[in-house]
Amino acid sequence: MSVQQKIARVEISETLLARYEEEGDAFIHRIVTCDETWLHYYTPETKRASKQWRGKAEECPVKAKTRLLGGKVMATVFWDLKGVLLVDFLHARRTVNAAYYCDLLEKVRTACRSKMRGFPIRDVLLLHDNARPHSAALTQAKLAKMYWTALRTPAVQPGPLPLRLPHVWTP
Repeated sequence: MSVQQKIARVEISETLLARYEEEGDAFIHRIVTCDETWLHYYTPETKRASKQWRGKAEECPVKAKTRLLGGKVMATVFWDLKGVLLVDFLHARRTVNAAYYCDLLEKVRTACRSKMRGFPIRDVLLLHDNARPHSAALTQAKLAKMYWTALRTPAVQPGPLPLRLPHVWTP
């Protein structure tokens, strides 16, 4: 990570911290976060397909090991402070583009209406990374139409967190 990227990360963190200090818990309650990941899966044999008649004295037949059918799917998850709002699965032959992401944002807005009752849907702060579909002009226009604000995030994500974090954190 370059020095400029580190400086940008600190500036963004300070801005978010100042906003939290100004608005309090209301700021945190407005945030909806999004992330994507690839999930690998396989299709095991069902119990029904593996059932076989046998007598009481007979042993279970030995089965040859079968090759499991596998694949992968892109999971996009949106959540807020209280939990998961929406999970969407995109199969491997499709790609996430701005139009697809805008359709997802519409689904998230519907999920917010049903799960975030008593909260103004227009005040959502969306926290997502800087992937092209997230920063595309079409997506920005959709967010403006929904009156949602995308929180500024750094361009480069840091490496994995250490396994053990200190119990007390002081700035």
